[in-house]
Amino acid sequence: MTIRSGPELTVTWRWVRPLLWGAHTALWTSAITMVALSLTSSSGEVARTVMITLWAWLVVAAVPAAVLLFLEWRTILTGSSRRAIMLLAGVAPLIRCDVVIDWVRNTPAVGDSPLLLAAPAAPVRISIAVGCLAASSLVLATISLLRERGWAPVPPRPSAMRVVAAVLSGVLIVGYGVTQAHDLVREALTPVRITTAPAPDTLPPMTPTRDFSQLTGEPAWVFRAPDLRRPYEVHVGARGPIVADEDTVIGLDGATGRRLWSFERKEAHLVTLRNNLKNKSRVLVSPDGRSVVVQTCFTTTSTQWRPDAESMPMLTVIDAVTGNPRFTLTSDDLPKELHLTCHLEPVVLTDHVLVIWTHAYDLVTGTKRWELPEENPPIEGPQGSSHVIVLSSPAGPRQRNCPACDDSPVTVLSDEDLSQTQRIVPIKSLASEEDIIRGWLLTHDAATNSAVWLNVDTLQRIPIGQEEGESGSGIWRAPDTALVEASEAKVLPDGSERRVYHVLDPWTGEAGTVTAPHRGTIFGPVGVGVWFDVEDDGSRLRLLDPDGSLIGTPFTPAAPPGVDWKVQDYSRTHHGLVVGFSWPRRGDIETTAAIAMYR
Repeated sequence: MTIRSGPELTVTWRWVRPLLWGAHTALWTSAITMVALSLTSSSGEVARTVMITLWAWLVVAAVPAAVLLFLEWRTILTGSSRRAIMLLAGVAPLIRCDVVIDWVRNTPAVGDSPLLLAAPAAPVRISIAVGCLAASSLVLATISLLRERGWAPVPPRPSAMRVVAAVLSGVLIVGYGVTQAHDLVREALTPVRITTAPAPDTLPPMTPTRDFSQLTGEPAWVFRAPDLRRPYEVHVGARGPIVADEDTVIGLDGATGRRLWSFERKEAHLVTLRNNLKNKSRVLVSPDGRSVVVQTCFTTTSTQWRPDAESMPMLTVIDAVTGNPRFTLTSDDLPKELHLTCHLEPVVLTDHVLVIWTHAYDLVTGTKRWELPEENPPIEGPQGSSHVIVLSSPAGPRQRNCPACDDSPVTVLSDEDLSQTQRIVPIKSLASEEDIIRGWLLTHDAATNSAVWLNVDTLQRIPIGQEEGESGSGIWRAPDTALVEASEAKVLPDGSERRVYHVLDPWTGEAGTVTAPHRGTIFGPVGVGVWFDVEDDGSRLRLLDPDGSLIGTPFTPAAPPGVDWKVQDYSRTHHGLVVGFSWPRRGDIETTAAIAMYR
């Protein structure tokens, strides 16, 4: 039985066909527009996989449109050939849609490009758009088969007014969805959001504050931002503190506390680049404070694991003075034997180069400067040095009086000229990067059989007066202060003991000791002879001298009254003592974090 005389279906098809034409025309046009935008975008480089996604989208939108066009020219081929082509053209987009959805969801867009449908965080609207294509393709395939078998009417040509109205309706419907997705991507999910600041004429010296006796109890300024989330970390930059949370890096003016610049990688995490005794760092800052290095990867959680190829690890070097990104490096930019991962990378940062494994790249231009012949990557500390250290040979025989020492020659290289080398023999085994900080490391002097602070730039040695070369091991409790636990504790008049630490100020080369104020303290020194701590009742911050006496006045925390605040990070800077606070979210408080400067 046929339904050639079915008036409802005939009338419906008169509207459905132009409506489908309008929908596919809008989708096809949007795909072409997306490709054009990505090709002409000047604000960032577009990943090749994104281009594949866009072209695949274009194909998916074009095939059903071609099917519609072919329906108008159905008399060209015989029945069987026409039937096969119709079926193939109608089903092919359905098979392709699943691939496109996966690509669109998992493929990142690199740079600040208005890439429609390329943001991984817009899967719902993207799936709706692709679903419309799939549904319309299925309708077209079904109608094609029905018409070929004579079970569906062959409608007369609709009026021009009806065609125009239906096409415009399809364009408006799809156009609205496209516009919404475009706004979503452009305004809220742009892959990289950047604000910058002009560079000043001069920069103050980086040497941090040393005299804490004159610090006032109230903060000189407090920075709060709703987009700053805990946990976050604070670093020392050339113009002031550099703050980083899970996906954002913010440069602050140390004098005023205002935001100078920010770098935000939406839908991607700043992964850990350095892990020092549970002190994880997502940001590396060069010793001169002028360069920042971060690595971003798309979300990888315990419930959603992605291989590195899909997570798209990317290293970005940012000008810490202006906030302008200088260049990015992906696995495609590195030699074939190297590739980036979303785990701890062997990244070394000095004033002049970024070293990935054994390949060094200029911090300003991103061009390759040199390559080490050794297989072992160089190492440096949390704040770097103007030199890099290379373990140039396997471990030699152990010394009887120093099990932690070996006779392996260690090469100290200039980060600009590899021909300028120094040799250190013997040296404490440099198995982890926490053994060096701003050009200083803890090693063992075989001549005196004692531990010494060693400057790798000048080879200056400062004995710490104890035989054990790794008592307590090297521990960096503060970002710019090195300390190692002494072999003997301090006995107080009441018979209790307090831990004593040998402390080095790597900025000045000053060395001394400091005593922990109480058992279980989780804070540490800020320079020689000064310990950062919280009062016993947890109400204020304080600085203590080696005898436990108060230095200056206690500090008022920059936290709302009545909240249970914590110290996220702290550091000396050339503008004063910067402290980061956080507290639990509360309905009447807009922010959960604050950065305060005391001076």
